Amino acid sequence: MNTETEKTSFGAEGHPDENQLLLALERELSPEETAQVEKHLGNCWSCRARSSEMQSGILAFVEYREKRYLPSLEPPPHESQTRANPSGGQAGFGEASGGS
Repeated sequence: MNTETEKTSFGAEGHPDENQLLLALERELSPEETAQVEKHLGNCWSCRARSSEMQSGILAFVEYREKRYLPSLEPPPHESQTRANPSGGQAGFGEASGGS
């Protein structure tokens, strides 16, 4: 068992830092580094909890973006023109249409 290698790659206390955990979650580490992080997570409750917290944060961001942020945006002009008036006119822009 080569704990010196783990301590060198993980830092002074032998734990992966936030960047290493995020890169592992994103599958952006080499296979050897990924195996090392996964092995550590299998043995360290503290790092496993930190990794889980990061996953929860990512999920919350994605859900907010999809359910709240994106629906609140105006569609791009070419999409709203097509939806409002399939013939390509300007219905729905400028003055209100259909009113007196």
